[in-house]
Amino acid sequence: MSDTDANTNKNNSDQQQIEHEELEKMRHSFTHILAQAVLRLHPEAKLGIGPVVDSGFYYEFELTEQPNEKELKRIEKEMRKIIEQEMPIAQVIIPREEAFDMLHQQGQIYKTELLQEIPDEQFSFYKTGDEFIDLCRGPHVSHTGKLKSFKLMGVDKVHWMDDPNRPLLYKIKGLAFGTEKELEEYLKWEQEKIKKEHKVLGPQRDYFNLRNNSTGPGLPIWLNEGTKAISLISEKLKAQRHKYGFIEVSTPAIAKVNLFKETGHFEFYQDQDINPFKLHNELYMLRPMATPLHIEVFRSKRQGYNNMPVRIFELAKLYREESSQELNGLARTREFTQDIAHIFIQKEKIVEEVVRLIEFTLDLLQSFGFRDYRLQFSRRDKRKNQDYLGTDETWDLSEKILIKALEETKLAAREAIGEADFYGPKIDFLIKDIQGHEWQVSTIQTDLVLPKRTNLVFKNSKNKDETPYLIHHSAIGSLERFFALLIEFYSGALPLWLAPTQIIILPISDSYIPYAKMVKRKMEEEGIRTDLDLRSESLQNKIKQAQSNEIPYMIIVGKQEQASNVISVRPRTGEEMGVMKMDEFLQKIKQELDNSH
Repeated sequence: MSDTDANTNKNNSDQQQIEHEELEKMRHSFTHILAQAVLRLHPEAKLGIGPVVDSGFYYEFELTEQPNEKELKRIEKEMRKIIEQEMPIAQVIIPREEAFDMLHQQGQIYKTELLQEIPDEQFSFYKTGDEFIDLCRGPHVSHTGKLKSFKLMGVDKVHWMDDPNRPLLYKIKGLAFGTEKELEEYLKWEQEKIKKEHKVLGPQRDYFNLRNNSTGPGLPIWLNEGTKAISLISEKLKAQRHKYGFIEVSTPAIAKVNLFKETGHFEFYQDQDINPFKLHNELYMLRPMATPLHIEVFRSKRQGYNNMPVRIFELAKLYREESSQELNGLARTREFTQDIAHIFIQKEKIVEEVVRLIEFTLDLLQSFGFRDYRLQFSRRDKRKNQDYLGTDETWDLSEKILIKALEETKLAAREAIGEADFYGPKIDFLIKDIQGHEWQVSTIQTDLVLPKRTNLVFKNSKNKDETPYLIHHSAIGSLERFFALLIEFYSGALPLWLAPTQIIILPISDSYIPYAKMVKRKMEEEGIRTDLDLRSESLQNKIKQAQSNEIPYMIIVGKQEQASNVISVRPRTGEEMGVMKMDEFLQKIKQELDNSH
């Protein structure tokens, strides 16, 4: 590269950075305009937080009722009035005591709470005209007239500070771009993304039914194609688990409440537990997690150092009392199947095992095609000891184990204070869905608390009782959520090895059904998942349906194919592969399958 090219690239990069910063500044200012408009229309509103996000902004409000579409239009109209007034936006520095007094007089209780978290003696506020002022570090545009292209998109229910025990707020979301053209293009892309959501594609492909009033929300009904896909994911996962030395177990979906009380899960998961029920005068519950039952598996026989570590796993049906607003297609359901493993291990081997599990997890995710993920190091919040079991010493050691493993694998993980489980810290693997929302998929958790709490022991090399360390591991998390992410990642066109139906046979007319059945039998004998379309539809409609369902290959049979004992092959991409002998096609498809693993 010449010096001129290098300078050009640098200048382009600098210009892009400037444009990005200006867009961020503009979106930041839109949050204030939104809050100002809401307060004009609803003076009683309490303000939460209002940050910038990838495509725009949002602000959280405590309101007497949820804004509907008509109200959003009214707020948007008020925002445009503020913009037309070209009101100046300026920074104001206010001493600590004066800031508290001002917010107290305004009744802005959430802003007051935020101030209490900041140790500074003075605070930065931004004032819009003489009418509105908000706690903010900035920066902002110089006046409201510089804000042009935006649109309010909807309202979500959230809890203050994402704490289900705190008040319910309404998050009003908006888009903002530099030009109307960019906004229109983004809105078109948003419509396209909705078409690619698993909640749309899944029912279209006969994978599952989410809208069954008889079963209730959060309880999907799995149809034939979806059941086959989940089985394929399960089989691949099981094969990898066995390869890494795990043994499979099966534990009951209900158990006595006392089992979950012993481990602490009943207490700490109470808001998610489905109500216990009586059975023969004893309290039972649907399990919200499998850990207490896997502890019982370990305790079921005397363990010695020669057979340590003990690695067990299960694809366990779990049940959670998720609120209606938290339910989200397959990504969050009330019944789900979790890939859950527990490793009971000697303390001197735990770092090595965590490194091994990180490598196992990355290999598995990549084998499904996922390479764009983020690691999160979820730690406890030391200010909230009531949310955790164990001592400071125990927690410090648990966290050091994960830190050491991350260092050895040279992987970066963003720290998340307060996201640990009640028994230990964890490394979470997060993947984005089509809308850009991050979902936890995989997790590796170190636990030095529950083994002591439940009195687990094994005989060490000196024939003395020793408490094992425990690792909780999930390679893909909820199978339902993982499948939802796969659908969206591939836009419904699952790769050949994962497609529940790999080939569909389309006879041109009923006269060729016997030949089509013979072809189907031949494919199935070779392990190829094959279907036969016997509907009384035109060939064009059958092809259109197969392409819509993203079935990898169509085999078309008619007079010529039957006479010559051949098949006509067309991939879902649309191009013609022409006439082929069956053995020739089988060789090709097997080669493609071999190359995908």
